[in-house]
Amino acid sequence: MLLALLALPLTALVAQTNPRPLTGVTKLTVSVSLDVDDKSRLPSGITQDRLRTIVELRLRTAALRVLSAVEAAADPQDIPDLEVRIHMLGAWAGQAVERQTGYAFSVESVVLMAGRLPSTGAMAPHLLWSDTNLNISSIPDASAAVEGSVNSLLDNFANEWLPANPPKRP
Repeated sequence: MLLALLALPLTALVAQTNPRPLTGVTKLTVSVSLDVDDKSRLPSGITQDRLRTIVELRLRTAALRVLSAVEAAADPQDIPDLEVRIHMLGAWAGQAVERQTGYAFSVESVVLMAGRLPSTGAMAPHLLWSDTNLNISSIPDASAAVEGSVNSLLDNFANEWLPANPPKRP
């Protein structure tokens, strides 16, 4: 048996002990949260609905099925949730009179799936994938910068998801 294990390529051993966590994920739900330190200074063009539409379209382009909350509740399988969380803070300049000059923002994207803990049987979220980036933007460029950051994380997700779920050949 030991000789058989030594004859296997290292990649085969790694694949058996560390499967890709996104393998078999073909459908998911999407949630988008937008947290801004001062809602009156929300950059023009940035809304939760717009960002959610961007996320859903990018996922569908990668051949993932995006389910509504109602569809997910009716599905007998556990459905992973892709959460996109945007946190924005105003960037300020000036000494005597401060003025807002831009934004510092982070975009975090995580894929969570409910599952039972082996030790207690309690339901808990399992992290399947995550990525984050931090950016600074001027006020006029904020909307494009946030959308670009979201798209960049979705590209990273697709680059992890595609090798774990190669297209089926006829």
